[in-house]
Amino acid sequence: MNFSSSVLSIDIHQHVATLWLDKPEKRNAMSKDIVAELPLAMTALANNEQVRAVVIAAKGESFSVGLDLMAATTDNAKNNSDASRARTTI
Repeated sequence: MNFSSSVLSIDIHQHVATLWLDKPEKRNAMSKDIVAELPLAMTALANNEQVRAVVIAAKGESFSVGLDLMAATTDNAKNNSDASRARTTI
């Protein structure tokens, strides 16, 4: 299986794969990286004939605290800045 990620990890035991949210220092907040890589990981697992079931789990003390608010705030600030520049060039 060809899947590599800095925010997800996969363990396979017999026919069961465990897909780990693996960013415990951020309490597994749903960052752009996790959201983008989850479908890639699931596709890799779906294409693995050995895997019959997938368990989604998380490393650390929290499964997930939800949306990564720091990243969302940064993205909104950048989008607002881009919009301001676009208005001034019109």
